[in-house]
Amino acid sequence: MIKHYEEIGEIDIRPNPKAKSIVVRYRDGIFRLTYPIGLRQKDIDLAILRLRKRLIAMKENAPKSHQFMPSNDFQTFSFTTRIIEKEKTQFSLIFKEGILYIVCPSGSDYTDQNLQERIKNAITLVMRNEAKRLFPDWIRNLAKKNGFEVTSVKINNSQSRWGSCSSQKNINLSLYCMLLPQHLIELVMLHELCHTVEMNHSERFWSLLDKVTNGRSKELTAELKKFKTNF
Repeated sequence: MIKHYEEIGEIDIRPNPKAKSIVVRYRDGIFRLTYPIGLRQKDIDLAILRLRKRLIAMKENAPKSHQFMPSNDFQTFSFTTRIIEKEKTQFSLIFKEGILYIVCPSGSDYTDQNLQERIKNAITLVMRNEAKRLFPDWIRNLAKKNGFEVTSVKINNSQSRWGSCSSQKNINLSLYCMLLPQHLIELVMLHELCHTVEMNHSERFWSLLDKVTNGRSKELTAELKKFKTNF
């Protein structure tokens, strides 16, 4: 259910059978809260009251979404998105020489949220395809260069984690890594490769990541944590 709270705004509240505690995230102008099965609504309301200041700060500090329109190109790692208008045409895509042309009818209203979502979904689709094209060979080359072994590489749509690695050496990379600069994409890849050896963040893990990043593991990780996409 969606419930409105004064000063905070709307919160989409949903039970999660796997949840062990209340978790709140903010995305696309709305908070999403998950809670363990069996928790009473009054307990959820009390938790939100305790978190009020933190939630307000989360909302104020959230990166603003990019406004897609003809005057604003949008850059990803491997391609640029350019919106063009044509008369007597329908919404369509043209991907050519590293540029994704999104063709919209002349006079389109770019304040229309439905059009913004349609453009965003089109870019996401191309980002996924580009990530599938580029990332597996890239990370396998890094693995070979640094003496790691990888079982599989898959692309997912996680917006909460750049990457993950299982104990079977299966690596998942988020398609949203396409929004990072090259050196931070490589950091994410090396981070997950190190997890094929060390499945935690122990001193041994950081020592290994230091080795493959020329001693810059903490510096690059701090840069990654500060990086905010506006997609």
